[in-house]
Amino acid sequence: MSPLPGAADDSREGENSLSLHTLGLIIQSSGTGNNSITSLSLKFQESNPRNQPDQLKPSQPAKQPHKPPIMPEQNNLPHPNRFITTHNEDGKAIIDTTLPAEAPFYSIGGPGDALFAQCYVTSTFPVNITEGADTTAYSNFLASPPGLTVSGGTVLRYVDMPPGALSPMHRTVSLDYGVVLEGAVELVLDSGETREMRRGDICVQRATMHAWRNLSQTEWARMLYVLQPSQPVAVAGKELKEDYGGMRGVKNSE
Repeated sequence: MSPLPGAADDSREGENSLSLHTLGLIIQSSGTGNNSITSLSLKFQESNPRNQPDQLKPSQPAKQPHKPPIMPEQNNLPHPNRFITTHNEDGKAIIDTTLPAEAPFYSIGGPGDALFAQCYVTSTFPVNITEGADTTAYSNFLASPPGLTVSGGTVLRYVDMPPGALSPMHRTVSLDYGVVLEGAVELVLDSGETREMRRGDICVQRATMHAWRNLSQTEWARMLYVLQPSQPVAVAGKELKEDYGGMRGVKNSE
């Protein structure tokens, strides 16, 4: 397999690169009662990805001390809003204010961390929106974040990538739409093929092994993903399975 772009070489000594297998997740909380805050994060750590993904090995989530979340104001990107609609007693459309408009981002709280935000998550398809069944399910997912995908439902997720960050090489058994909102992001496939994506560009991800790299060494990048589960996928007579590429702390899709 060809080495992934961004792997260190002898002519570029000292250049930072990020590992495909050192993305960790920590669930954190602070406060009590209604003021409790739960946080989720994935951290990119530095190393050489030259020999990945062949050496990637999954590991179990590690329990970590509780800490408050870091919000996206601490990078150079604006904090986006997501507005949820509902109906009033007269059947008129209104904005649902039971959840704040700002999508909550989660991080372990240190430099070099990726920020995730579950903008909306459903557990059924077609989704049940009667009497707020979907918003109740979403609230539960905010309290207990899902895996990368939800079987039978959908996931709408922001991912803010630190400068130079490279995600693990991974696969979900799903059909995903990835849209670059800010910055420049490189799509990296396990064949070694790559594509540079700019603001507004879209990747339709069809259960392939892939990674994401922020091409800037100074600016954060943001992508928006819509993930929906697919039927079992077979290639060359072999059924493909979910593969997190060694992501520690990320629960399996359910």
